[in-house]
Amino acid sequence: MEKFERKLTQFFHRIVMTTQEVFMDSYISQSISNAYSSPPLYRPYVKPHDFVQKNLYSLIPGNLWEAATGEKVKIDQIITQNAISVLSANQEDPRRYVNMAKDRQNCRKLQDDLQFGTDKFRNIVLNSLIPYLGELYCDPSANFVVQKLLDYATREQKISFLNAFKKDPLEIANHPCGSRVMQKFIECADTDLVDELYVFLSSSILDLCQSLHGNRIVQQFIDILPNRVPEIIKCIMPYTISLVADNCGCRVVQHLFQPFDQNKLAPLISEVIKAAPQLTANQYGNYVIQNIIDDGNEEQVAELIKSYKGYYYSFSIHKFASNVIERCIRRANQAQREFIFADIIGVEENYNYDRIYSLITDKFGNYVIQRILEFGSDSRINAIYDVVDKNYDELQDVGYAKHVITKLKALGFE
Repeated sequence: MEKFERKLTQFFHRIVMTTQEVFMDSYISQSISNAYSSPPLYRPYVKPHDFVQKNLYSLIPGNLWEAATGEKVKIDQIITQNAISVLSANQEDPRRYVNMAKDRQNCRKLQDDLQFGTDKFRNIVLNSLIPYLGELYCDPSANFVVQKLLDYATREQKISFLNAFKKDPLEIANHPCGSRVMQKFIECADTDLVDELYVFLSSSILDLCQSLHGNRIVQQFIDILPNRVPEIIKCIMPYTISLVADNCGCRVVQHLFQPFDQNKLAPLISEVIKAAPQLTANQYGNYVIQNIIDDGNEEQVAELIKSYKGYYYSFSIHKFASNVIERCIRRANQAQREFIFADIIGVEENYNYDRIYSLITDKFGNYVIQRILEFGSDSRINAIYDVVDKNYDELQDVGYAKHVITKLKALGFE
């Protein structure tokens, strides 16, 4: 260290002797400005010896230092010296790290120091911030520092994080910044600590399901605590319909379909099927219905298909419901498809040609017609062809109808 400081002093004296004072002032001012994102309006002249004493030689460009001394400065030297300076200041002001974490620019520097610093340095920062976690969780800048700390925290330190959550878990889970910290904790902590957090939030699961940020917490509980899933289902069961039709709630219900056997979700699915027509036309509920069609058992799908009787045509030209009808056609067996097609365009020798024309020219209905061409009987395919052939000059100028015409040509119709 003494050799390093001696070379540093020689370097500054060489600059003073070979350049004008004006250039020296400009150089130092520029160096300090580059090191601090928000410099004060006034910077006093700093003597070379002051740089040595205050360990600020990391402000010197590496190429100039190498030219003057013939040695390269290593990144760990710079970080270590900066850390020493900050640690000394922190001993004078216990809230120094808190203030740095809350500052938009300094919080980024602190994150970098944590990433490239030593374990000893990280522990000092952790122990300095832990008493103030309650005010850091929901801070727009400090929450990123806290998330970074969780990557390096020990189990004992994570328990301190958990204790800070317990003071107001619902507010933190619903907060845009606090929710990120809680999600990070759930990712990093041991399962027993996550379960302890769940216990504190269990009475508010329904509120979290409908929260823009809290619903992500519930989804993580579903992934990490499978033994708690029956409790979650029991909690949301009386409110299934409102949750499925909710922007946030539908995400939680959908998430249940991914890792679990549908037989375990049978009570929940039964509640959804009871309100299937209502939910199918809902901008959020239709996604849950599609999950049931894709992953439900044969009995559940059959019950769902029957529940749409009388709705198939109107749903075929509906923005959200048309997707469900397409999936029903793909999942159904041949007898069920005949039931669906009859409800949409009628039965053989009594087809509703007006409906066929409307579906062909509709931006949603044309996809349902294409599914009829894909899975329907020859009689139904011929009925669709007759409508196209009769109105060909008109339909070839309609963008949506072109999809149907192309499909017919692929089947060999001219």
